[in-house]
Amino acid sequence: MIDYNFNTSGLFAFNYYIDHNTEKNVISSLFTFIYVKNGFCQLTYDDTVITANEGQILFTPSDTKGELLFYSKTKEQCKGIFFHVRFFAGVNNWDYHPQVINPTENVIHYLEEVPKNINYKMPKKDCTFIKKAYTFLEAVQTVMVKSNHRYSELIENAIEYMFNNSKYSISDVARHCNISVRYLSKLFEKNIGISPVKMKQKIGAEKAEELLTETNLTIDEIASRVGFESTAHFRKVFQSRFFVSPREFRKQNKLELR
Repeated sequence: MIDYNFNTSGLFAFNYYIDHNTEKNVISSLFTFIYVKNGFCQLTYDDTVITANEGQILFTPSDTKGELLFYSKTKEQCKGIFFHVRFFAGVNNWDYHPQVINPTENVIHYLEEVPKNINYKMPKKDCTFIKKAYTFLEAVQTVMVKSNHRYSELIENAIEYMFNNSKYSISDVARHCNISVRYLSKLFEKNIGISPVKMKQKIGAEKAEELLTETNLTIDEIASRVGFESTAHFRKVFQSRFFVSPREFRKQNKLELR
């Protein structure tokens, strides 16, 4: 359990080690809170980049693999408070992903109240650190986002983008969500059981269903409008979903248009 002020710039090396399997800097097995007072810090993990600016707190759960960089907007070094937590009862069960926290005044106050530069040789009867640390942890949880909620938001954001656009790639979706294509694919397959590509095709087919019944657009025009690169591919996807060809579907469901 360590809590201390820091002044640094560039790549931060304290409590980091090199994982020779990934050749990346890896945060040690501690829950870490970084309160940025001056400058900003940037964490890259799973091809995702998150940035904590002045007045924000960057949180990383234990064993987060990635690279952490500190930057200063002036000639001064980046300044703030590092707070590491290990072996706290209940803390290891936290279901929180790496995230940027917008702390309340109380959260900052409780963090700054935690005794600084505590080491493992402190008197066993001195519970000040533990009491103050628990107070901070209880307060900061009220402004943190649980992992499941975070994943749901990302997926909903991605699907909404797909519905609202037609000419886009999966890279565009990932960029819109500020995550990598690989991470987007992982989220989709783990949480809803299909890839982003399959979701794009599904949404395109559903959009085509409406255009086939409510417009006089040709099959080629509809295929292009709903984001398919070729009419042949569109026909294949549409038939696998509705069990009839687009042309037959139109015949069966066409509305009278004036």
